[in-house]
Amino acid sequence: GQQYEFRVRAVNKGGPGEASDSTGPHIARPKNAPPKIDRNYMRDIRVKAGKNVELEVPVSGEPPPNKKFTVDGMPAPDRWLITSEDYRIQ
Repeated sequence: GQQYEFRVRAVNKGGPGEASDSTGPHIARPKNAPPKIDRNYMRDIRVKAGKNVELEVPVSGEPPPNKKFTVDGMPAPDRWLITSEDYRIQ
């Protein structure tokens, strides 16, 4: 999204006052955007039994989408460690 910084200045009959300090950068994002998964990260991999697997999958959408993990329609096993942030899954 586009990046903006804001300042506030009061104005009355006496004229304009001093501008406030900048708010710092804010990124404008669309109010509603459908969920999207970067499928470039969704590829077949081979792992030896008992070894750890680490996948990182970027996810976008506004507001941040809820994520649900299933295997053959069933919830992901409890032994899986899934770290999920607003725009990234590990």
